[in-house]
Amino acid sequence: MALDITRYSGTVQRFIEYCSGLIHEHGYFLQKYNPTGTLASGWMPWLTPEGEIQLPIQEDSTALIIVALWNHYKITKSIENIDPAYHSLIIPAAEFMIKYRDPSTGLPKPSYNLWEEKRAVHSYTCSTVYAGLICAAKFATMYDDTDLAESYNKAALEIKEGIENHLYDEVLGRFLRSINPRDETVDASLYAVSQFRVLPPDDARVVSTMKSIESMLSVKTEVGGIARFYKDKYQEVAQYDPEIIPGNPWFICTLWLAQWYIQMAKSIDDLQKAREIILWVTDRATETGMLAEQLNPFDGSPLSVSPLTWAHATFVLTVMAFVEKARSLE
Repeated sequence: MALDITRYSGTVQRFIEYCSGLIHEHGYFLQKYNPTGTLASGWMPWLTPEGEIQLPIQEDSTALIIVALWNHYKITKSIENIDPAYHSLIIPAAEFMIKYRDPSTGLPKPSYNLWEEKRAVHSYTCSTVYAGLICAAKFATMYDDTDLAESYNKAALEIKEGIENHLYDEVLGRFLRSINPRDETVDASLYAVSQFRVLPPDDARVVSTMKSIESMLSVKTEVGGIARFYKDKYQEVAQYDPEIIPGNPWFICTLWLAQWYIQMAKSIDDLQKAREIILWVTDRATETGMLAEQLNPFDGSPLSVSPLTWAHATFVLTVMAFVEKARSLE
């Protein structure tokens, strides 16, 4: 989506063609593929610890491809580019998303989260599947497939209701990271509830969740930034009080907070916090302009993968959203 919004749509079209050849016959994507299109090695097991077969997927990776396709169409207005993917990619993915659900909640069945660590019914994944089905319904409407559009919209509404009924905790006053199993950990990915328009950014439940993210996941050192989730141990530099360092600061997580502030802004002054975060990112890029996956919370040096294309894409999307919002408020 970052390439489309910056008008590199030719590259995106090649990605769409690549994905059309990868999707499983049942409508989902597995964890990793080689550039040649063959299945790459991954670490998500096909069996549970009890020896039962499970689907080793991150369902958000299927849903977000459909979201990206709709974004591509909105920008290019090229039906010619979408035609080959409609029956080979969009419909199979949407059909999988409406079927791979728990009938008792309406929510997607368990899959691995975006951090590739835990298998559950995650708020983030549910939000992306909601958005994926909304986008699939728009494609179906465009192609005059009214029955499909109705089916996809109905499933999306059921997921929205499931998120509100099962993933929001009235006592905690915020969304849960997951259910099945239940996980109350404050996770930066909960920004997805508003980012993917399940609920508006000023909904009281969204506001309380985002404020929890900002307060509990802020790295309270001179480096600053937002951690992935509370007590994140991945690439931990040293054991430290999680109230001060809940985890290493990640660029993407910090930028997600900026995106919410941009969505909430009603005046130019309201964009100040987002502007500060954008400048925080530029100040902590390497001399060659690279953004690492995360930062050392003590000295700000890059940690883990560098550059992380996800961080670069998120930065581009955030800056473009900032510019668009600022222009609309002038």
